[in-house]
Amino acid sequence: MKKIILVGLFLIIGIFVGLTISNSQAEVRVLNDVDVFPTLLREINNADDSVHLIVFEINYYDNYPDSPSNQLIEALVGAKDRGVDVKIITDGVLFDHDENYEYLTGLGLNVKSDTDDKVTHNKLVIIDSEKVIVGSSNWSYHSLVENHESNVIITNSDIARDFENYFNGVWDDY
Repeated sequence: MKKIILVGLFLIIGIFVGLTISNSQAEVRVLNDVDVFPTLLREINNADDSVHLIVFEINYYDNYPDSPSNQLIEALVGAKDRGVDVKIITDGVLFDHDENYEYLTGLGLNVKSDTDDKVTHNKLVIIDSEKVIVGSSNWSYHSLVENHESNVIITNSDIARDFENYFNGVWDDY
C-alpha cells in the first residue's frame, strides 16, 4: 500500500512538473544578420499595448529616408500614434546631445538615456509583454544591413515579464 501511495504521489508530482514546464515553454527563433530587421518591423507594426526598447545606438539618417533604422523609427511613431506605450532607453554618451535624440523627442517619442557613469549596451525590444527580441543589433545602418549580428525572438509571457521588470528598473533609474 505504501508503495502505491508513493507511486501515485510521484505520478502527481510528475504531472504537475510537466504541466508547469509545458505552460512556460517558449518559442524561440534565431535571427541572424539582416533577418532581424523585417522581424522588428513586423512586431512593432503589430504591437497593441507596448513597445519598450533598450538600445546602445539608434540612428536616423536624413539622407537615407528608406534606411532600415529610419523605417523602425517610423514604426515606433506609428505605434505611438495608435496609442501603444512606446519607451526608449539608450546610451547617453552617444546620444544625449545628438541630433538623433532631438529628432526622436521631436517626434513625440518618450526617450531616456543613461548617465555618464553608466554604459547602456543592451539591444532589447519587448513587445506587448509577450515577445522579446534580444541580441547584438543596434538600430544603425551597419548593424541592420552590413554586420554579422545574432538575435533571437522569444515568445513567452513569463520571460517577457522578467525582461519587462528589468526594463522598468532601468527606466526608473533615469
